[in-house]
Amino acid sequence: MLDVSSRNDWTAVRVWFPPSQDYGNTVFATHGFIAPRLVMASR
Repeated sequence: MLDVSSRNDWTAVRVWFPPSQDYGNTVFATHGFIAPRLVMASR
C-alpha cells in the first residue's frame, strides 16, 4: 500500500496491482489498522 493522504496519516491509500507492477489508480479510505496479537509471556 501507498499512503496518499494529505496529512500522511494513512487515511487514504492506493494498493499495489501485480499485473501492472504498479499501484492502482483507485484511492481507498482506511479505517484503522490490524495489528498482530501480542502474546503475553507466562510467569
